[in-house]
Formats: sequence, structure tokens, C-alpha cells
Amino acid sequence: PVIWDMMTGARRELTVDGWPTQLAYAPDGVILAINTVVVGQPAGVNGTLLLDTVTGQVQRTITYANNFPLDLSFSPDGKLLGVSYESDQSVLWNVETGEQALVLSDLGKLRQHTFSPDGTLLAAVSHDGRIMFWNVPH
Repeated sequence: PVIWDMMTGARRELTVDGWPTQLAYAPDGVILAINTVVVGQPAGVNGTLLLDTVTGQVQRTITYANNFPLDLSFSPDGKLLGVSYESDQSVLWNVETGEQALVLSDLGKLRQHTFSPDGTLLAAVSHDGRIMFWNVPH
């Protein structure tokens, strides 16, 4: 990924393993979550990187049961990261610890999901057109 400073025009290239497929900034603008896929490798090497954009260092790599990550979004407070997977599951991850806060199963592949502005709900749309809502644990 390349990060551009819109004020100065400075360009900063960040190197990550794999092919970046989705990006999401944490609300504080410091952490950038990056879904990556390593083509030609087992699914277990694919994952979500939490990159510190100030240092350029990966803070954490999240992988889930040898699955390809599809979509991702941060909660408004930046404490949770929602990642949907090819296995028809979505996981809410605790950003600080990397632990699972909630696993949602048998959803169908989710095209996109997003948190409500107050962070209490997660809304998602699946490939078959269903729109679903869940309460978010805090």
C-alpha cells in the first residue's frame, strides 16, 4: 500500500506480505487494517494485518481457521474490528488483544458490513441480498 500525505504530497510506501485486497482505517487514523491474500499459497497464510501507519510496523496479524478475509470495518471507538470470511462467518476481533469478541456463523458470504455510528449494531449485506443486524457486545 501507498500512503499519501494530502497536505504535503509526500508518498510513503508500506510493504506487506501478500496481495492487499481491502483497507480500513481505525477512527484514530493510526491503525490501518489490511486484508491480504497470498496467491498460490494455502489459505492459512492469508489474513488481516494491523499496521501502525506512523512506524510502518505490523502490530498484529489476525488469521482465522484458514479462511480468506473478504471485508473489514472498525467500530466507531476503534476497539473492535469486524472481518468477514469466505467460510460464511464474520468475526469481531478485539483490536488490542487480537482475541475474538464474537463469531457470527452460517451467514452466507457477506459483501459488506458496517457498524452503526454509536457502535451498538453491526449491519451486513450478504451475496444473496439479505440485510442482517446484530447487537455488538461491549
